Amino acid sequence: MSSSMAPWLQPGEEVLAICCQLDELKPLDIILVWRQKTLICHILLKIDQNFIFTSSLNGLITDPPVHVQHYLARVEKPKFKFIQKTILRWKLKNVL
Repeated sequence: MSSSMAPWLQPGEEVLAICCQLDELKPLDIILVWRQKTLICHILLKIDQNFIFTSSLNGLITDPPVHVQHYLARVEKPKFKFIQKTILRWKLKNVL
């Protein structure tokens, strides 16, 4: 884990991820995707056609889209608390 999800997920922090279908994902879930030979743990913004759009917490800038075939898993632990999701919804209101 890099610092891209700090302060809510710390560099080096371990996560518990489970495999689930794309249709089970919801905006603001934390997911794992494979991008350019790198494992990425970021926030799901949306799935549009065959592409997944994610964002880090640093700067809340939308990442380049990833093809759905590069989706790996949803992070189960740690999870964002209600207040954290509320803050994210407000900050990402133009994206979600």
